[in-house]
Amino acid sequence: MREQTNKQTICIAGKNSIATEGLSYLLTNFPEFEYKYIPNKSDGGLDSWQPSLKKFAESKGVQEISLETAYEIPGIKFISLEFDRLVKPSRFSSSELFNIHFSLLPAYKGMYTSAHPILNGEKYSGVTLHKIFAGIDTGDIIAQTKFPISGLESARELYFRYLDEGLNLFVKHAESILSSNYVTIPQGLLGSTYFGKDSIDYKNLSVNLNVTAIQLINQIRAYSFREFQLPKIYGKSVIKAESCEAISCFPPGKVLWQTKFSMAVSTIDFDVVLTFDPVEGFIKELREGTSEQAILWIDKIRNLDDRDENGWTPLIVSSYKGDLKTSFELLTRGANPNTPNFKGTTPLMYAFTHFEQTGNKEMCKLLLNYGANIHAADNSGRNLEFFAKKRDSLLKYEELMVHINQTS
Repeated sequence: MREQTNKQTICIAGKNSIATEGLSYLLTNFPEFEYKYIPNKSDGGLDSWQPSLKKFAESKGVQEISLETAYEIPGIKFISLEFDRLVKPSRFSSSELFNIHFSLLPAYKGMYTSAHPILNGEKYSGVTLHKIFAGIDTGDIIAQTKFPISGLESARELYFRYLDEGLNLFVKHAESILSSNYVTIPQGLLGSTYFGKDSIDYKNLSVNLNVTAIQLINQIRAYSFREFQLPKIYGKSVIKAESCEAISCFPPGKVLWQTKFSMAVSTIDFDVVLTFDPVEGFIKELREGTSEQAILWIDKIRNLDDRDENGWTPLIVSSYKGDLKTSFELLTRGANPNTPNFKGTTPLMYAFTHFEQTGNKEMCKLLLNYGANIHAADNSGRNLEFFAKKRDSLLKYEELMVHINQTS
């Protein structure tokens, strides 16, 4: 049964900021259309390190539909913005099907476009707005944006660049695709490449050390995406690799020296210094060692609000432990007292657990003095007051409110 509507339907399918901000832009600037959305399968309606399309769309009253339903809507304009499924153009009752792909098509069709260009030492990448044809990223090109890749850029940094440039490209051409006033150029044969899901085995990721220095450096960059994984070498998570001037005199992969913070290994041509992940080092030291040893890692952390693979920031760990000395060191150096984990749990919520368990509220007071928001809610909309009531700790919560009133 076909859905009946008096307005032309626009369907946004996808994830992350490019989908939420793309939908927001359309709702604000083109209210004359009927809007639908299709979330990715992994979208549970909660924000994490990226915003949820499902959560945003529901907050705006946009109806969720299935891909099967989208196939049946007459004249639909279907816009894929990081969508996780292959669509079948022949099943649509419309040919107005569009995608933003994170590469300069026809190069790098398919998967892992934040990793493969770095692995291959590309100097440039880009984003492409194209029609959706049968096949994978094969449709005619409407527009592209090209930008340089620096020799230091990680896959995570490249992905965020894709999100920004992809959104800008979409916004720039939104009016033309909604009015069907655009020109396309067929993709050529030369320079066309494709990488499938099996091109990188992220579940069993390993760094090949039998390579040149630049190949090793590019592997570290290409596999570095903190929310998913960091590359490991000899059991150590590595965030940076730099070549030495010294030509390697030992077989590739030999450890030449190692400290708490880094190690050097030989390669086919030049020795390479590998820097260990300081966030992981800090958290491990704070859990298993001493505050003094943990603090030694702080100078090595480029962003004090970085999270480990479990979503914990250094401040979350020190707050949970009630470690005033380390927390003070982090806060005075600029750590954000409101940066949560992937589920939205804030340092203050963890400090409150410590308060409940020990009766010591000094950690909570320190965070509040540095601007922690006592009313902040996690991704499920639960704030500290909610947890206090649920765990019969409302008197402790009220103590903190008194402290806020006294210091304001």
